[in-house]
Amino acid sequence: MNRTVIGLERLQSAPILLRLNGGLSTDALNAVLDHRCKIVSVIADIPLSSQIRPFHQRLLTPSLEEYILSASDDEEPEETETLNIEGELMSMRKLFVSGCLISIDRLTATNLIHLSLEFPSEISVVTGQSILDFLARCSLLETVLINIVSDDSTQHALQSHNPITLPRLRSIDLGRSEVQSGLITYLRSQPGVAVGFRAWVIDKEDWPCRSV
Repeated sequence: MNRTVIGLERLQSAPILLRLNGGLSTDALNAVLDHRCKIVSVIADIPLSSQIRPFHQRLLTPSLEEYILSASDDEEPEETETLNIEGELMSMRKLFVSGCLISIDRLTATNLIHLSLEFPSEISVVTGQSILDFLARCSLLETVLINIVSDDSTQHALQSHNPITLPRLRSIDLGRSEVQSGLITYLRSQPGVAVGFRAWVIDKEDWPCRSV
């Protein structure tokens, strides 16, 4: 703890890159956040429920450029709390989240360039409609990966939506429910965009929709 405080004093106003893992000291993280440092990057590979969740909103600072969260929970899916990623994060360039349920309905990140959302759960509050609403606010996106595993395809069914123009898009990868929802048909981009589908196995009678 003392080493953390001394290190922060030496850094003064220098940008902070946080790397959080299972050995996280909550006292040390509190010291960093209380110091009001300029946090530009957070990369966390950590059990979400036990450690990072209480600090999550405090990590979403206006200076944040990169947020990479690979989380795991011990609870059953129906007991897992949704993590809200929200606020006007105008400096954010990269958002990668996997392994936990999130909501992005109240997130504004108009300068976002790289987006990856993967939720290995049958329960999700993120629908195809909310994804389109979010993409409409991120016209600078270059790479997109969206893979929300769900047995309830109607959860991601889309109503009408205005076409979304992503002029800088270079590649997009989608999961099964996103393919079935027809999400990609609402996106407009330059020719030559690489399109991929996360591998999934289905019955032979569903062959026309099969992805590899």
